[in-house]
Amino acid sequence: MTDAIERTADIVIENMGVKQSEKVLVVMDNSAELVGRALYGAAKKITENSYLVEIPFTGLDGAEPAKEIADLMKKFDVILCPTKFSLTHTKARKAATSKGARIGTLPGITEEMFVRAVNVDYRDIKAKCRRLCELLRNTSRVKIQTRSGTDFRIDVKKAAVLEDNGDYRLAKEYGNFPAGEVFLAPKDSAGVFVIDHLKDLCGPKTKVSVRNNLVQEVFDKNLRELMWKYKNARNIAEFGIGVNPKAILSGNTLEDEKVLGTCHIAFGSNFDFGGRVKSDVHWDAVLLKPTIYFDDRKIMDEGDLII
Repeated sequence: MTDAIERTADIVIENMGVKQSEKVLVVMDNSAELVGRALYGAAKKITENSYLVEIPFTGLDGAEPAKEIADLMKKFDVILCPTKFSLTHTKARKAATSKGARIGTLPGITEEMFVRAVNVDYRDIKAKCRRLCELLRNTSRVKIQTRSGTDFRIDVKKAAVLEDNGDYRLAKEYGNFPAGEVFLAPKDSAGVFVIDHLKDLCGPKTKVSVRNNLVQEVFDKNLRELMWKYKNARNIAEFGIGVNPKAILSGNTLEDEKVLGTCHIAFGSNFDFGGRVKSDVHWDAVLLKPTIYFDDRKIMDEGDLII
């Protein structure tokens, strides 16, 4: 397994486009020590200016790291974050990318997931992402339906459509490993959707009612309490479609949202990718085998991508 982790780490460094003249920072916690050290070792092969720092758990996806870590991140060209909780939708990540950094986040990464779902055909992922982006940029309204009861509509007119394709070689680019999604911050949304996977925050088949892009009701006691506990957690922050053929439903949002044949709807923060809402949370709810329409065009039929 160690050799496979090291080979996969080399792929990540290649996809980040690390150069000998650049400075690389790996921010890890003790949930991902082997992956973090492998990434550091792979970076060290390219540049001596590679550094590894360990941080405590932040406690929530979207929660900020300590100020000294946020300040440190501004000083590097390439940053990799194998951590238990996501640093993707944080002010620290946004500040670092605004300075030109390229960032790859790996929240909740496991060694098995790293080896399996990061070592993929990135040409195929890019092709699917580009086609979905092209279609979405010419779409006004998305409709999602599932056999479990989802009937949800999203206003995407003039929304900034982004792709997480695993290639982050240009200044200010960022994304996940494993990669493989197209996503945006909705302008508005309404209807009902039924969650199939959302970490351990709610049970399966949890129904959520939405109006004016805000959650009105959640038919799960735990998730409802959390929604009303955290500021702006009721905001519908994101709509995304997964395209990674090696991703599987593992119960880990990082991977679940990338699974080919799924879509996801996120709650909470989206200020860093086209929205205006800041929250201490960003939770991605995964829907299995959805049927999706871009305006009147069906692009997915019960999980079968037909573009």
